[in-house]
Amino acid sequence: MAPRSRCRALAVDLDGTLISNVEDPRRPVSAANLAALRELRAAGVRIVIITGRNEGSARSLLARCADPELGASDLILHNGALMIDGPGGATLRELTLPRAEALAYLAVYRAQGLTPMLFTDRARGGALLVEGEPGPENTRLARYLGVRRREGEGELRQVPDLAAALGEDPLALATIDSPPRVAPAREAMLALALPGSRVAVQGLVGRGGHGPAQFLEVFHREASKEKGFAAWCALRGIPLAETAAIGDGRNDLELLREVGLGIAMGNGSAELQAAADHVAPPHDQDGLAVAIRTHLLG
Repeated sequence: MAPRSRCRALAVDLDGTLISNVEDPRRPVSAANLAALRELRAAGVRIVIITGRNEGSARSLLARCADPELGASDLILHNGALMIDGPGGATLRELTLPRAEALAYLAVYRAQGLTPMLFTDRARGGALLVEGEPGPENTRLARYLGVRRREGEGELRQVPDLAAALGEDPLALATIDSPPRVAPAREAMLALALPGSRVAVQGLVGRGGHGPAQFLEVFHREASKEKGFAAWCALRGIPLAETAAIGDGRNDLELLREVGLGIAMGNGSAELQAAADHVAPPHDQDGLAVAIRTHLLG
C-alpha cells in the first residue's frame, strides 16, 4: 500500500499518542497503532520517534512494543535537545545547557523549594541526578522516580549537591511539582533572561490520587521538537514539506505547524487541534492508527 500523499517521514510523539496511559508504564501498547506503523514503514515512510522523554525512558517504552524495526527508529529526545541514530546508536545532534546558566537556574529551583533534577549529556551516560529526596507532599515526583527505578529507565543517582555534581554542560534541568509551586519558579527563571537557554512547562494529567502536576524544564535555547525535526530532515535529505507529524501536547504545537501534514490527537488541547491540518480520535481510541490509515495510507 503506497502513501496517499508525498509523505516520506512521520514524526510520532509517545505519551498520549503512541501510548494511551502515561500513568501505567506496564499497560500494553495498542496493537492497532503498532500494525499501522508497520504498514506505513512497508510503504516506504520513515518513522521518527520525537518526545520529551530521555533516552532510557524512551528505549524502555519502545522495548515494550516488541517491534525491532520500531525500536530501531531514529530518536529525537528531550524535546529536540538530543538526536540519536536508531540502527547504530550514534549521537547525531546534542544541545547542552551552558554550565553557568545551569547553575543560575539551579539556584532558582532551590530558592523556590523545588527538588531539582539534572540530565547529564550522553558522553556521561545520560544519567538522571536528583538533589536529595522530594518532600512528602510531592507524590508525583516520588512516583516518577519510582517508575524510573522499577522499569530500569537509565541511571538514576541521588546526590546531596547538584552544583558540585554538575561537571560539564548538562543536557537539561527539570523538576515535577504542583502548578501553584511551578508558576513562581517559572516566572523567576524567565526574569533571568539568559541567552543560551529556554524554559518550558509541560503539564501532566493527575490520576490515582496524585493530583495535577507539571514538568518545569530548562533546555538549550535551540532545543524544541520543531527545530529538532527540521535538523533531522536536513540530515536525512528530506524536505519538511514531505513529512507529517502527530502529537497531543503543547510541545507539539510548532512541530505540527511546520511539517507538511500536522495531525493533532483528539485528546490534545483546543489550541493544538486548531493549529493542525487534521484531528485524530483520542489516544484511547487508537487515534494514531486511525490517522495513519485515513491521512497517510491510500
